[in-house]
Amino acid sequence: MKETRPLSESWKGAMYDGLSLGLWKEGQQQIQKGPDAHLPVLHKLMAKHLVEDEKGDIFLVGTIVQAVAGISDDTTVVVDGTEQKYTFRKFRLNDVSAKDDEMEFRRSKPLEGFGNSTTMNVCIPMKTKPVFSVPPYQIMECTALIEMQTSAKEYMKDGVKYKSDVRPNMQISQKDERELFIIRNKDELNMTDSYDLITEAARVEAKYDKEKGYMPKYAVTFYVEKSPMYALTATFLPLLAVVGLASINVLSGEGEGPNLENSIALVLTMVFILPNLRPAGRGDRSKSWLSYLLSNNVCIILLFLGLGATSFTHPALFDDRDFGGRKALPDNHTNSTGEYVAYYSDAIWEYAEMLGVVGMIFFGLAILIPMLNLGNYLWYKWNITSSAKIHVQGQKERLAFCKDKSFNKFDIKTEPVFNPQTGQSVYQLTAETATNLKDLYCVSHRIFADETTQSNRPWQLMEDDAKTRVLSSGPNHQ
Repeated sequence: MKETRPLSESWKGAMYDGLSLGLWKEGQQQIQKGPDAHLPVLHKLMAKHLVEDEKGDIFLVGTIVQAVAGISDDTTVVVDGTEQKYTFRKFRLNDVSAKDDEMEFRRSKPLEGFGNSTTMNVCIPMKTKPVFSVPPYQIMECTALIEMQTSAKEYMKDGVKYKSDVRPNMQISQKDERELFIIRNKDELNMTDSYDLITEAARVEAKYDKEKGYMPKYAVTFYVEKSPMYALTATFLPLLAVVGLASINVLSGEGEGPNLENSIALVLTMVFILPNLRPAGRGDRSKSWLSYLLSNNVCIILLFLGLGATSFTHPALFDDRDFGGRKALPDNHTNSTGEYVAYYSDAIWEYAEMLGVVGMIFFGLAILIPMLNLGNYLWYKWNITSSAKIHVQGQKERLAFCKDKSFNKFDIKTEPVFNPQTGQSVYQLTAETATNLKDLYCVSHRIFADETTQSNRPWQLMEDDAKTRVLSSGPNHQ
């Protein structure tokens, strides 16, 4: 094997190889790295429907309307010697570049004196992850990560060729979270066949990159569930029937022990119920001992132990003359009335009966687990629904990100203003637009970290470290 050198030395050899192969063109003008440009973006995604495909995957259907400051609608860039229109509408969805069938460009129009505006239709795939999964109860979060991509722009300045990164910096409102994401009609949102929404409100997390100084992305989450009613009737009721029949099988033994044929039939019933008790995916991924005890694995173990303990009929588990010294059967296995029985004793508690009681205790513990999980499931749902409403001082309580009469819809508008000094008209924001934009800030602004004004804004500080700042608004299961 050829011995390699550290990169501190090998890069010189790479330069030589690059010159030999024509990869590196020494002496020609090299492109210099220019300063990054951070363009403010007034971005809004209007959610129309949640739809489901034949595979059961969920998609968010809606429209994106965004206004970008500082870029003209007719900006061009040279690519491979060809002049092309410079676009600033490339997106990544769930960390993958958006496909043509996921984002459809509709139109673009100039905003004189401000920038340009773009409208797109979107069908965004959502990733599902269980947050509570103990059948028959299951709550999942469906999340879509929307990210505007950074673009590179080459330009000449003072005879030197530069390339700068143009970064989109989304702005959010400190008073109304719906300036970033809004649900057009909550009654028309859920168009899926298999899922119910825990709440129509969404949770949105705005993610700011401190190292690069911009906010390019946010995550949208909905909480859904598959209705537990069918699973309850198909799983829990048969379990109750198995437990009840096994207990009756013990109590009706009349000194001869439970009927083994009945026990075999009950075990077979349990085997058919088992697939309905399997959690989706990897189930509960927490490491706590309580979560393990409340899992269906423990429930199934207790049920089978109970079935086993309530199925013993062996004569050794009943008293006879050699073991206990009590009344035993004569040699012809007949009782006092002349009926044939395999074994008989007048002991109050036979050993098999004692095991049957132990089995019924196992049954009780097994049935207790789904009841505790029901309480846990209802607690999760209460956490989600109770945190779904926005409480902003001076405003009426409302569902997060849902459109209602309180939403102030506005567009970027400019107007020409005559400048007497230059004798020319210059486009400026209208007074109404300037007023509406006063509440829009970058996530990095100190107002979002000010705890004294936390009750006056819908966004809450979720994470704030050396690299990132994350603001969150809407329901949460924790």
